[in-house]
Amino acid sequence: PFTTTTMTYHGIVAGFPRSGTSATMRHLRDAGIPIFYESEHSDQFNPHGYFEAPKIMSACMNGTASDFLDSIEGFTFKLPLPHHIEKLPIKGRQFFVIWLDRDPLLSAISLRKLNFAKGVKFQPSSEDLAKNILLMRSKALDYLNANSSVFHVLRIPQIDLDKHINKMVDHLRNVTSIKTPSLSTTREMLARFGHAAHRFAR
Repeated sequence: PFTTTTMTYHGIVAGFPRSGTSATMRHLRDAGIPIFYESEHSDQFNPHGYFEAPKIMSACMNGTASDFLDSIEGFTFKLPLPHHIEKLPIKGRQFFVIWLDRDPLLSAISLRKLNFAKGVKFQPSSEDLAKNILLMRSKALDYLNANSSVFHVLRIPQIDLDKHINKMVDHLRNVTSIKTPSLSTTREMLARFGHAAHRFAR
């Protein structure tokens, strides 16, 4: 729907921890959507990999996010702390967001179990964690609504990838229909910012 050549286009999988972001990234990759990630690290808690790109947020903090995002135009990346979405530079950009809306209490219970299994003994209660998630989610969604001309959001109510994968892929076709730079070109651009080790799937 956007024809201007001055825009850059990106996909985002956004959701709080234990909401299904890793599984969504894996399913999108398997469906042919170009994804960007730093590590496919896996463990017994997430055996298929996490597909995370934390240096995207680092780039936002150190002022190189615009160049960084230019270098991964046409790719979809994961944002596991979506209340940070307001730190992304938006001028001249269009973001197509898959927002995973798992029940905050279920996410909180799952996160506590994960942290206990990793040896974290002192944690907030599930109810307190859920309240924090609700507050951060409300803030993030308010920001997205206020910038709806930039962020095009598809909200997925629960973890049900088999039911929604086609809808998610169709949503991200808006990103991949833009000419995606070759992997070699993208890696060369990323190397300028010290991100040469990043991985891609397409």
